[in-house]
Amino acid sequence: MKKFQRVDFLVNLKGFGRIIFDLKCGKKIKFFNSEGEYFSIFISELEELSVIQEDISLPLWISFSDKNLFNRGNKMVFYLVALVAIIKFWKDLSFWFDKVENYNEIKVLRIPDELLIRSEDSISLGEGQYQIDQNF
Repeated sequence: MKKFQRVDFLVNLKGFGRIIFDLKCGKKIKFFNSEGEYFSIFISELEELSVIQEDISLPLWISFSDKNLFNRGNKMVFYLVALVAIIKFWKDLSFWFDKVENYNEIKVLRIPDELLIRSEDSISLGEGQYQIDQNF
């Protein structure tokens, strides 16, 4: 039996409903073909999170944070993204590959900053601040 990862938080937002959060504590990394640094996620992890989201029928959001800022008195910054946005981005990448085999070789996905919602000190998804289905 395959062991699936667990999610970190189930949050009930008044007037909004329940959302699952999976927290990723890491750091942005450079990729060989780009100048910028990006948060990243393994494709296998995306697939597991997608199964969890489907099984419990609740939206799943991922929160990235820089592990170098923890416990150093620095202001915490969280970067939020809906799992559906990452999945859509990943699937849309297939357009740029001439062969399915090359697309299937992707093991790690870099998350574009354009998909991330920046939140400092606390995670806030209050009414009117962000529409979840916006741009997805």
